[in-house]
Order: sequence, then C-alpha cells, then structure tokens
Amino acid sequence: MKNKDTLARLLATENITVMHAATSTASFDPVKRILTLPIRTGITPEMIDMFTGHEVGHALWTDADGWVTAIKAGGRVFQGYLNVVEDARIEKLIQRKYPGLRNDFIKSYRELLTSGFFAGGLTTPDQFNSLEFIDRINVHFKCGASAGIEFSVIEQDWIKRIAKLESWKETVTLTEELFKFAKEQKQKENDETDPGETGESEEGKTETGETGETGEEGKTGETGEEGKTETGETGEEGETETGET
Repeated sequence: MKNKDTLARLLATENITVMHAATSTASFDPVKRILTLPIRTGITPEMIDMFTGHEVGHALWTDADGWVTAIKAGGRVFQGYLNVVEDARIEKLIQRKYPGLRNDFIKSYRELLTSGFFAGGLTTPDQFNSLEFIDRINVHFKCGASAGIEFSVIEQDWIKRIAKLESWKETVTLTEELFKFAKEQKQKENDETDPGETGESEEGKTETGETGETGEEGKTGETGEEGKTETGETGEEGETETGET
C-alpha cells in the first residue's frame, strides 16, 4: 500500500495525505487534501489504481474554494449533481493526462457494474434505465456503452454538453442549469400525475419537485459527508460517494 500512497502523491504533484479505511468507495477532501482509499472485499489492483486516479483528478482540477462555495449555496441535493458532473470532467482529464490509467478505469468499472456497486446494487440495463436522469448520467460516464443506458433526445443534448466540459467554471454553470432542468421536469411529471392538484403538501406548503433526493434504493450522485467527493455510489438524499470533493 505504501507504493500506492507514493503513486497518488506523484500523480497529484503535491504531498496529499493518503488514508485507507473500511469504506465502500474512495473519496477526496479538497480542503483538507485527504485522499481515502477503500479497504473492501474483492478489490483488485486495477480498482485501486482507478480509485486513486479518480481522486487525484479531484486533487488536480476540482477547485477547493469553489466546491465549498457551490455546495453551501446549492445544498446537499445540488452537491450530488455537482459531484456527478464534475466526476465526468475530471475522469476525462485524468485519463488524458495519464493514458496508462484508461485500461484500469475500463476494467474496474465493468467489474463494479456487474457486482452491484452502482445505484444500490442494480446490475442490468433495465434497472439502470429506471433511474432518475442524474443517476443515469453517472453510470453512463463511468461505465460507457456497456451499461446500456438510454436517454431521450433532450437528455442526449445534456450528455453532449457534459462530455465537452473542460473548466471548473463551465462545470458549475452547467450543473446549475441541469439542476433547474431536473426540478422543472419533476414538477411537470407531478402535474401530469395529479392534474387537479395545486402542488401543495398536506401542511399547505408548496412542494419543490426537486430531483435527486433519494430514495431508499440509493441513487447515484450523492456527496459524502462534510463536502467530500466520492467515487460513484449514491447514498441517501441524493449524495454521491467516492469523489467527495
């Protein structure tokens, strides 16, 4: 493990702190500069390299101050969205910078896909395609065509925009737009389901129609505790694990 810790510091080009813990996925704290690698059953050398590469991507390109500001302004559900979109950007950048990691990413995500790592244990295209848009985005960008994720024509436009992201500023702006779009789509679905309802809750409060709040089925895109970015799982309340940034 010591060699892997050294590798992480070399890739990140800074003396980040590397820890190992009995967690389900990896994470990175962009403020404290702590990279945590999981100790879990069935983890392979390729997975360790993939998790390391992913979190080093956050160390290199996720703006620490910008991350804190964005999640404070947007809240925990927005944090999950931002984590998913930022994951897509930094994984593209880390594999561009270190091409030798590409096979580790491909092989590891294929194995994690079939082992139920994503979205609370789902493993088949039919199951993945029943997820909310943000969760399908997460699985698509991590696992590629092998996941069999389907998107509507409107959703495909978002996928194309995410694939072109290069800067942190672009990522935040697009995520804000995506979050607004998801809320509007959810409200539209609610209106179509209950055309005669006003949209008020039992307490007389107007419902927001936010998407990404979870479900007990554990959807993707959640953010970890204390503003960390986690690598790809989703936990409660729409947060993404692994990639804590």
